[in-house]
Amino acid sequence: MAIHGFESGQLVVCQYGLPREVQPWLHDVHIGEVVEPGDDPAAWNGHNSERAYCELAGVVPVLYCARFPCYSCHERYPQGFRQHVGADALIRITAEEATLPFPAKVLRFVSAEALRNLARVKYPGAAELLAEQDKETSA
Repeated sequence: MAIHGFESGQLVVCQYGLPREVQPWLHDVHIGEVVEPGDDPAAWNGHNSERAYCELAGVVPVLYCARFPCYSCHERYPQGFRQHVGADALIRITAEEATLPFPAKVLRFVSAEALRNLARVKYPGAAELLAEQDKETSA
């Protein structure tokens, strides 16, 4: 059953959890999967269900880095980590986007300037992708 227009299994990234443009190498892009909120009040807080909380608060339960673990948290959270995220902060993505290499994710979800900064610190693959992008924009 959908919650705020997101179906269980939908892949997402959170806008405010993306790497920062100035130092995009500090952490990876966390790929999340929307999970079905629980309907049992006893399993949530004893008063209302997780679904009721999500509907009231405008949030969506998301399991991050489980199906698509990232380099910055795969050891710390081998099963992923779960958060309730504001529906307006989530960006729907495809499985293809989820499997992009990190420099391509930076370009797709952050900015070309972030990719330039990634290339400046010699992150593997960033300079090559930047050169491709520069070639495409100058053509």
